Amino acid sequence: VKIITVRDKGYSISDLRELDLDVPMYETHDDALFCQKSKEKFYDGDYIAFNYHYWRMTEAEIDKLNSYIEKIAELFPCKIVLLSMTPWNVRNYDYILEKYPDKFEFFEYDYDFKKMRKVIADSKLCITMKHHPIIFAYGEDVPVISILHNDYYFHKNIGAQAQYGQERFSIALSDENFMEKFKKLLDEIYNDKTCLKEIKEAKVKLRQDKERFIREVKKVIKV
Repeated sequence: VKIITVRDKGYSISDLRELDLDVPMYETHDDALFCQKSKEKFYDGDYIAFNYHYWRMTEAEIDKLNSYIEKIAELFPCKIVLLSMTPWNVRNYDYILEKYPDKFEFFEYDYDFKKMRKVIADSKLCITMKHHPIIFAYGEDVPVISILHNDYYFHKNIGAQAQYGQERFSIALSDENFMEKFKKLLDEIYNDKTCLKEIKEAKVKLRQDKERFIREVKKVIKV
């Protein structure tokens, strides 16, 4: 291997260094950052985009997450659109849709990423446990709060958020002060606006990093 590129800040290159690789390594970005979105408009008015799932969670952890989701819903006067990133995500939403049919709405679609990106682009905030909603949101200058469950999420989600200086907008499900921290982050997003400036500035740098990486690739393959 002549060059390695990673899509997070810090974590992956740190892990790769343990292999004693003498290879140039670059932090660029997830390839979905600048991808296209649908021109179709799916929702009018203000709403929150929300993705969660119960992957590798115990029943106690599922109950805890559900209780937080109910409390989170009370913080927003607008509706909350539930996003399914994979077909099996859908079954996770039965509980909340049945309990709060007037508050939550499920975005049913054919798993075209352009449609998902458009829904996130038109939202006021994206709350997610998965990686790609983070990338779509930052690509559209939408703030994100990431919910973390285990080491997989800490590495993948915080690593992605760190690319945009947004790692502070993440909360571990195990955090005893989960809702208190959530409210503080929400207050910062809505009242400070610093996060949006950070996201926009980071995207400029990431474009430059990508161009630098491509120049290095061309040297290797002698184009």
